[in-house]
Amino acid sequence: MPRPAYEGPSDLARAVSRAFRREIGDRRISGRAFAREIGKSEKYTRDRLNDVYEFGLDDIAAFCELIGTTPQEFFKAIERDAANVGGTTQPEGSSATDADDYALAASDRPTFETEQEREQEQP
Repeated sequence: MPRPAYEGPSDLARAVSRAFRREIGDRRISGRAFAREIGKSEKYTRDRLNDVYEFGLDDIAAFCELIGTTPQEFFKAIERDAANVGGTTQPEGSSATDADDYALAASDRPTFETEQEREQEQP
């Protein structure tokens, strides 16, 4: 029996990638730095951020470690986002997360530097 055609990421996967894009943008992390920090190639992360494919559980765990939160808190924030917009998907580029509910500041990750920070430190 043939395998059904891939229909793209699920609504949950799109919500995860939307949350990734928001957090990456808020922290001004480049695509290259993001890929490097979670141990994946730029193409791999770009395809998932653009909703071509879904992020895996290990990707989500690595991302949560990068931003200084737990997967449980990350998914609670996604759930709050869905509740804030009536359970529907959010338009691209919008943000309904109340970031004060959990610590995600770059300063919570003392070993992480954005590319911009590294460039400023170079002589």
